[in-house]
Formats: sequence, structure tokens, C-alpha cells
Amino acid sequence: LPHCLGVAVDISEKSLQIARLNAQKLNLEKRLHFICADWFAPDFLTAINQKFNLIVSNPPYIPTGDISALDTEVKDHDPWLALDGGKDGLASYNRIAELAQQLLLPHGYIIIEVGINQAQDVAAIFSRQKLKLLKIAKDLGSIDRCLVLQKSDIL
Repeated sequence: LPHCLGVAVDISEKSLQIARLNAQKLNLEKRLHFICADWFAPDFLTAINQKFNLIVSNPPYIPTGDISALDTEVKDHDPWLALDGGKDGLASYNRIAELAQQLLLPHGYIIIEVGINQAQDVAAIFSRQKLKLLKIAKDLGSIDRCLVLQKSDIL
């Protein structure tokens, strides 16, 4: 897709630095804009200041109480912010669903990763914001892992 442009958003400047290096290695740095922002911040939409045909997100989705039971290579090496999805693991989805309605162009798509046994709950969250579930994709372990949704005026 040589004519596509993208915006990479993360709360962590360190993560964005790594993303910039990866973009340089792939010769994509001229096609990407990097923004350090927190989607829970009241000025998030102002910081982004544009609309999109497609949003892809891998938000934190592990319930806070489950983090200590994760494999050592995850819980001891991944940043807590990248894991902690709040009490039920759904905090970020509620916020992203609100934002998606304002960030997506008409009939735009969002593809979002979900945790184990979260697909139906997350689909319901997005449905309340007029985003229609098109597909649930499974990971290599046959676990529902990714939702494909589309902005719609009607459901």
C-alpha cells in the first residue's frame, strides 16, 4: 500500500522511539506521523486532530488482578501500562469505542485485539457506539483474538 499514510499513537515516548526506529528500518518514516498521547486525556481528540479510514489498536486488556499470574516473560518485561486493562480488562475498550465514533470517517473500520473471553463483551461495547461487528478472527491457538468493526449510522 505505497500511498497509505499512518499515525502512530502511544502514551509512552520510549515506545514511540522504538516505533520510529522500526519505521526507519522499513523505510516508512516519511509515511508515518508519531504522537505521544493518552486516550484517557481530555485533550486526546485535539492532539490527534484528524479522522481515519482505519484504526488498528492493541490496547491493554488484562484485568488488573490477573497480571501477577501471567508468564514471567510477560509480567516482568512488558510495561504495566501495556498490560493493565483495569478491573475487568475492558477500561480501554470503553474509551476507544467513544473515541472511534469521532475519529473514524463515515464507514471507517477499526481492528482491535481482545483478551481471552472478551470478544463478545468488547463487541457489545462498540455496538453501543454504532460500530458494527463484521468479523471475529482467531489467533493461532483458536482463541477469539481480533475484532473487525465498521462505523455505521444504523446497526
